[in-house]
Amino acid sequence: MTDSQTAPGIYVVSGPAPDMIREATPEDADLVAEDFWHPLAEAMEPYSELNELTDDALEHAREGFADLLGSEDRYEFLLEVDGEAVGYIAAETGTRPTRQLSEYMDILDLYVREGYRGQGYGTRLVERVEAVAEREGCDYATVSAEWANDPANDLYESLDYEPKQVTHAKRLE
Repeated sequence: MTDSQTAPGIYVVSGPAPDMIREATPEDADLVAEDFWHPLAEAMEPYSELNELTDDALEHAREGFADLLGSEDRYEFLLEVDGEAVGYIAAETGTRPTRQLSEYMDILDLYVREGYRGQGYGTRLVERVEAVAEREGCDYATVSAEWANDPANDLYESLDYEPKQVTHAKRLE
């Protein structure tokens, strides 16, 4: 599989069928919030009561993505098949100045619509972010997943991500 850039921010991914990965823009805020972030957030609710969404979560997401899309240190991509957005990934760069390997890219969200899973689209999105991370001089990439989210953990391990640490959470009364 090879990728080629056709215009700034537009990539054609060659594979079984040509797909397009493009940067999400502020005009995509509602699409990202409604079709990708919200279903992902809902899918995370069963893993922990700390993931429970508020009644107005979607409205907050729409507003938040309108502000976030196009930020300098954030990268958000949509994968389109036959002109329909079917996958989304968000990542941001960071620095840990006390570490030898200090520059990193953190994958924040990855979502592929049902019906399109298991076809390599998640892998293609992660690979796109990794390519951007390399171009930006990052030393490594990170990603977090719910402990019991086996499909996500299996995907990341298949892409050579290794478990590094565990985040513990406690609800405060």
